[in-house]
Amino acid sequence: MEKPPIATDVVLSAAEVEPPLVPPHGLDEIIGVFGDIREYIGTDGQLEARWQLEFLAKAALPFPLRLSWDPVRTETRMTCLRRMTGIFASVFTRIQEGGLQASVTSFGGCFAFRRQRTGSKLSAHSWGIAIDLNPESNLQGTVGDMDA
Repeated sequence: MEKPPIATDVVLSAAEVEPPLVPPHGLDEIIGVFGDIREYIGTDGQLEARWQLEFLAKAALPFPLRLSWDPVRTETRMTCLRRMTGIFASVFTRIQEGGLQASVTSFGGCFAFRRQRTGSKLSAHSWGIAIDLNPESNLQGTVGDMDA
């Protein structure tokens, strides 16, 4: 039996940016802005495929990103919340236009249904609203070393 797709394909386009989002702070605001993912978690603790089909998109990246967990591989697409594709497109376009592409040395991913590494609440990655760039040197809870 063929597995259902986890997301629809879209091309990142800065032109498709929605009206500006006010960044949510905390779980209640994330749920208010992006939806209650908990309604899609089965009794086994797994995320139902319908969340992925209804809310996620596979977005083409403007340049390849080396995977942090497998440095010999690069990725040219990422799975993220469909509503965020325009925002992420704008970010990657600004990185490229600013000549900062070489500063992005690795990609740790975007969508990953999981708990926070430092807690018990769901990670923002569960919604596909967080991106890890250069996770080896931009550790959680640190200022990191990305160019401004």
